[in-house]
Amino acid sequence: KDYDDLPECCGAKMERKLSAPQVMPDIQPYRSQATGEWITSRSHHRKHLKANGLIEVGNEKMEPPKPKKSDSLKKELIKHIYGH
Repeated sequence: KDYDDLPECCGAKMERKLSAPQVMPDIQPYRSQATGEWITSRSHHRKHLKANGLIEVGNEKMEPPKPKKSDSLKKELIKHIYGH
């Protein structure tokens, strides 16, 4: 298929738009509050968190909410009142 073989939309031929990929810079060095060592790269940061059992706020894995335990007394009353 040709690169320029594009359909029309609302009476005008569609165009392709290409954009450059976003490249994330490495993190700025910082001193760990847990150990005092200097963390100098993103990979060092990840290794440091894992080695010290730390969790980065905002990237933690959230557990799904636990279902509420049903109130057995409430069920018994409903059963008694409505006969279900």
